[in-house]
Amino acid sequence: MSSETDTYKTAVNHYLSPKRQDPVKVQWENAFSSNLTQQVVTKLVQDLGLKEISVVDFGCGIGEGLTLLHQILGDLAITKDHIFYTGVDISPQMIATAEEKWADEPNAKFCLQDIREAVPNHPTQLYYSCGVPYSHLTPEEMLGVLINVFKVIKANQTESLILIDVLGRYSIEWITKWQESRWAYCMSFLAESAESQTPMMMTCYYAPELQEMFEQAAALSGCEIASLEFHDRSLMVGRHSTTNEYNPHIPPYRYVVNDLYEPGRKTDLTKLLLNCPLPAAPGPVEAFLRNFPRNGMGWLPLRPNGGGNWMDLNGLISIAIGPTNTA
Repeated sequence: MSSETDTYKTAVNHYLSPKRQDPVKVQWENAFSSNLTQQVVTKLVQDLGLKEISVVDFGCGIGEGLTLLHQILGDLAITKDHIFYTGVDISPQMIATAEEKWADEPNAKFCLQDIREAVPNHPTQLYYSCGVPYSHLTPEEMLGVLINVFKVIKANQTESLILIDVLGRYSIEWITKWQESRWAYCMSFLAESAESQTPMMMTCYYAPELQEMFEQAAALSGCEIASLEFHDRSLMVGRHSTTNEYNPHIPPYRYVVNDLYEPGRKTDLTKLLLNCPLPAAPGPVEAFLRNFPRNGMGWLPLRPNGGGNWMDLNGLISIAIGPTNTA
């Protein structure tokens, strides 16, 4: 079995493990992702008047995106019967697990596909992603995928929304890697020991870099970007805050915040304070982190939907795309 296969097998086990559903995951990360997903779907239903939504989920894993989509429908005028979902992933293990999990869902299908080679070409209103699939790609590969998606949107004359999930370049979790945009990322938090994990090359992005990429893809494909938003998720409390692998000085924020949800457990709140040396970074990033300890005495991490807009950890980008009238 190859190291890549081992990594995907470990990742599948991680997705299925109850240990993954810690308070930060459930109360913060899932809540934030659900809120943003609901905003996107609401725009499609209420602003564009759609009665049905076709969704393509890149890097779908075991189909967690479909769970989020079903959960946020609420009072909207559509039900899960109006959501037609296609999950795309490069991992056979992920696809097999997803197909088994969603076997009774008639509107869901899963495809083993490398999006660097092709993307589904049917009319799609929502291109979805969670779990940072785009960070697995080089910037050149990501640009190519975006161009292909934009071309499909233009060919089908759809008004589409794209939700892109990437790793933020200037995360406090990996300050030793700030000078690199692509580096060997070890998901040591998935395994019992770091030795059992093989690093994977991952690309981390800064918002202005992404905006330039989106504008380039739109220009090359003849599409128009109607709006562009950037959001931070897991600000300061990502899983590498517990490993010290890429920042030996960061407090174990995720563990400390998880402790706050444990009834009867005494938590040392001084561990929430940020006090570690920071390397050079772009001005807006430095300003945000410099002011961070003064924002509520370091309590900013306790606001699940708070944070700046410079993609400190997992950057979620929503793009509204409309076809242009140019040939």
